[in-house]
Amino acid sequence: MSYYKDTKGYKIHLNFLAINPDLPNFRVYRLKRDDVTDGNRLTGTKSYRLPAYRRDVKDWISYWVSMEPQDQMEEFRVTPRMNPYLTCEMLFWSLKKAARAKLTDEQYRIFTGFTKEISFIHYTHQEGNEELVVRPYYLRCKRQFGYIVDFHFRLREGETFSRKVQQLSLSLDKGYRRNLDYVSDRIRKIRDLVSRTDRVFCALQTPDGARQIRLTQGFAKLPADRLRTKVYRFSGERESKGQFIGLQRFGPLTPLSRPLRLLFVFREEDRLEARRLAINLRKSNSRDRYSFPGFSYLFKQDLVIDREPVILPNLDRSSIETALARVKTADKKAGVVVPVVVLPENDESYLVQKSLFAHNKIATQVCTLPVLRDDRQLKWAIANIALQIFCKAGGVPWKVRPTSGRSLIIGISQSHKFLEI
Repeated sequence: MSYYKDTKGYKIHLNFLAINPDLPNFRVYRLKRDDVTDGNRLTGTKSYRLPAYRRDVKDWISYWVSMEPQDQMEEFRVTPRMNPYLTCEMLFWSLKKAARAKLTDEQYRIFTGFTKEISFIHYTHQEGNEELVVRPYYLRCKRQFGYIVDFHFRLREGETFSRKVQQLSLSLDKGYRRNLDYVSDRIRKIRDLVSRTDRVFCALQTPDGARQIRLTQGFAKLPADRLRTKVYRFSGERESKGQFIGLQRFGPLTPLSRPLRLLFVFREEDRLEARRLAINLRKSNSRDRYSFPGFSYLFKQDLVIDREPVILPNLDRSSIETALARVKTADKKAGVVVPVVVLPENDESYLVQKSLFAHNKIATQVCTLPVLRDDRQLKWAIANIALQIFCKAGGVPWKVRPTSGRSLIIGISQSHKFLEI
């Protein structure tokens, strides 16, 4: 997405191609679900709720629905907003039909699953393909149907991730530096790929073939409000716009109620890396204002590192169980004990130790060898490592100032699994 500012405020240009003029009523074929078992459903049908009669607003039941005529199925005329999910299914069906009519099998891929989309392949490289991803969509705020379009660089199977791949994905510019024009470059790429897919879009039709489905040339423009700058609250409800700056000035919102003791767990061959981590957690008085000032200085909390670390002979399950036993017998009166485990990257022992310690209600902090061996990586990672340790020990570093007294601030992430057909 991109936006521009005009005299009336901000407008977001959503990468959405609306159908214009509006969709007409279209024909489908249906059969009551009660008339056939799910296991014997007709090929190519999906279940949707529809009114029993054309103008019925109360009696809605489930039907098996097909875009093409099949035995036992009755014809039914659907208004676009009668069931938006069915209308989006019709738009996906129309897009598939147009793609098969205008392109070869090598020029597109169809994906189904949580979402339904088609990727149109336009530029090929040794590293992979530049594709336009098209997905039917109902833009509820404007009551418009259409297609979400987006650019995607798909890495070729067997190819390794590289700076060239990042450049082709637009995250790096022509000089292999961070692409400061990423948003505008992405919009420009999408528009180019949309124009190259025009012969498919011009072939979109309703299932009966009676009406062409036309798309707008430009993207949808939506009014938008800008979020206010986040402000964080710390000890004494004092505020700052920066998390770590606020911690240094005011201290954490909720400090630890007990002293903190770190118990390092590592193999003998990784002793040097463990020592480097301990030194970096303790360090302070650095002249570099971007450097981590030290755990005690940042969190206003004494940090004790156990002088008798757990030295593992290897990383098998029995060794990790030995470490767990040592932690469980640690003197809890001396404070909160947080095990700091040094592990190789992508080692399966990570899941083993997390599982064993978590089942015993013990939070661990894992640090990987590549980070500890690289001065630059460790410089930028050490503050976050310290922050995780503080939180796992029971502290609360800050909270975001809410927009009102009754607010809940949450974060959401998602992942989808696609099936290619």
